[in-house]
Amino acid sequence: PFLFDHTMRELFEYPDPSVPFIIWNGDFRTFAERTIVYHWHSEFEYGVLLSGELDYYIDGQYIRIHQGEAVFINANVMHAAQAREQDNAVMFTVSFLPSLFTGGNDGTMFRKYFQPILQSAIKGFSIDSTTSEGNRIVGLLNELHDLEMRHTDDYELLSLSLISRLWSYTLRFADKYNHAICLSL
Repeated sequence: PFLFDHTMRELFEYPDPSVPFIIWNGDFRTFAERTIVYHWHSEFEYGVLLSGELDYYIDGQYIRIHQGEAVFINANVMHAAQAREQDNAVMFTVSFLPSLFTGGNDGTMFRKYFQPILQSAIKGFSIDSTTSEGNRIVGLLNELHDLEMRHTDDYELLSLSLISRLWSYTLRFADKYNHAICLSL
């Protein structure tokens, strides 16, 4: 299910290349050794664990996430995930490029909302759903999962709206919980 180049860059195949986001469910029982090997990609990535427990490795940093918890991985960061032994881990994942909202790497939208994260020291972090921002992020990820399961006629438009809100709350979460970003024009 995964395509990598010689640098272990994951190569996404978007359903529509003009709308650069991809959403998928990963059942770790179907992966060799219940593992997604170390890789990286240009997309930002979120995952919410629908069942089980996962050990995440983000640029050498270890994070364990449990059912109902989420993780954020910055673009261009090496990461891997492995299900706990004998655990039935299923993760819902959303990945997108900034160009989904910016049209490219120039302009106010990119500089104000995406460049601060891309240029920060943030590699990734778990999202604590007991905080108000974390609860909203996990809630939005669950809404995206529900939308993916229904796949209505306005699926892409509704997904864009939810991903936009997801990013807004992520910026607040990163700023509030001391993940060292600076939002500016």
